[in-house]
Amino acid sequence: MSLVSLNTFENIMPQIGVHMSKKLYKIGELAELYGISTDIIRHYDKIGLFQPNTIRENGYRYYSIDQVYELELILNLRSVDMSLEDIKNVMHQKK
Repeated sequence: MSLVSLNTFENIMPQIGVHMSKKLYKIGELAELYGISTDIIRHYDKIGLFQPNTIRENGYRYYSIDQVYELELILNLRSVDMSLEDIKNVMHQKK
């Protein structure tokens, strides 16, 4: 995986923009936007790195638009081989 390039960002933003009125995004929608598996996002949740905004009674995970940008940062940091533990520290300092 490489850094999200401007070209990729420009491709992703219209997809997000179409749904800007949405308040929450399903795990599958985020995975599809970034070309990753839902298992990766679930793993990030399990280790406390990237947790859903809401988990409904049916078990579905939902993420806010702000979390779309958080996931992008996490994926970019992973692409430069930053460890998940280091990313977790960065993300928790950011909040």
